[in-house]
Amino acid sequence: MAQQIIRQANCPISCPTMKVGSDITSKVKIKDDYILKNGTCSIYIQCFVKGIQVRIPTNIKVPPKHFSKTKQKIKASWPGAADFNLMIEEMLTRIHEVRVKYRLGQIKLNPTVFKDLVLNSSINTDFLAYMGWKIEQRKSELAYGTLRHHRSVHGILKRWRTAIPFSSVSEKLFYDFRKHLEHKGNGINTIGTKLKIIKTYLNAARADGFNFEMPEKSLKRLQVKSKVVALTREEVKKAIDLYRKQYLPDHHHQTLRCFLFSCFTGLRYSDVAQLTNEHIIGNYLIITPAKTKKTGKFIKIPLNAPALALLDKKSTKPVGRVISNVKMNYNLKVVAKYLGFKNKLSFHASRHTFATMFLELGGSVEVLQDILGHSSIKQTMIYAHVADKRKETQIDNFNKLL
Repeated sequence: MAQQIIRQANCPISCPTMKVGSDITSKVKIKDDYILKNGTCSIYIQCFVKGIQVRIPTNIKVPPKHFSKTKQKIKASWPGAADFNLMIEEMLTRIHEVRVKYRLGQIKLNPTVFKDLVLNSSINTDFLAYMGWKIEQRKSELAYGTLRHHRSVHGILKRWRTAIPFSSVSEKLFYDFRKHLEHKGNGINTIGTKLKIIKTYLNAARADGFNFEMPEKSLKRLQVKSKVVALTREEVKKAIDLYRKQYLPDHHHQTLRCFLFSCFTGLRYSDVAQLTNEHIIGNYLIITPAKTKKTGKFIKIPLNAPALALLDKKSTKPVGRVISNVKMNYNLKVVAKYLGFKNKLSFHASRHTFATMFLELGGSVEVLQDILGHSSIKQTMIYAHVADKRKETQIDNFNKLL
């Protein structure tokens, strides 16, 4: 939200609404230095939060002669004055409630969020309102895909409960939410991811000073080890042959192109989606992964011949149009039928395929870690285990000779 916060040295020493020395003071004022075409001026509440001025808009406009600066009220001469004054009183009550919560240690007073707490009073009492507000506050720090995921989880919670007062946050509440997700057909890992996001915002609320029972047990993330789906070299060759024959419908052919490009570069869907010709420098691909963009770390990938063959360097979109991840995965299911692949094919399988083939062809785990942009070698070692398992399976083929 846009904030209108101004450092003010001459903080008022008295205030009709709140006592001298308060951490928050307020005064109803009229912006009579700017008169609108219809002759009215905006009414606002001037607050000082720890010496910093915060203007709270009331969305009420009256001609200057109908506002009493001494009484800080709209005069009875203005039509609807009684109702407008009630609206102003309600906003002053909200300001007082925020001040009381702060004085009681229930919230941390911060001038940058004070305006939001007043304009959206439900943030103070409803976790759902707080979570939605906090997600929007983090827009600049979250990757686009992550932001969409957090909004999605917030939407799922809102459809399950219209409101979740902080006083009702408990172990039972989130055990019930787990059951709800299970009933909807969500797997253990999917549920765990959703609960992890919710826990992030419950922790943020605690950090902001809200007091409630933290449901540690019901939010504990249970994980089932995911199976790494990676194509074999023979399966990749089969996919290349299908791509070269060009008898697939255009949208399926384009999906296969993006999938194969990732098979030869290890890029995630989010990075393929943001790829432009500016990321291609000579025979190198240099990009800051969308998933870790806040770190600013870039990865540099040497482009092999198959990857270069899939690129159109002259185009601003060198791998062509990239549709949504959901549509991409839907198309890949159709492509898998053409190829006769029984395993469920998803776009992320291309990244697994790249990593596994890289190690099978003699690449080192350390270099693979750098190409994939993993922060920990443990993440990369998963592919080493997959490659070893494949070797064992191929060696076992000798047993058939006996």
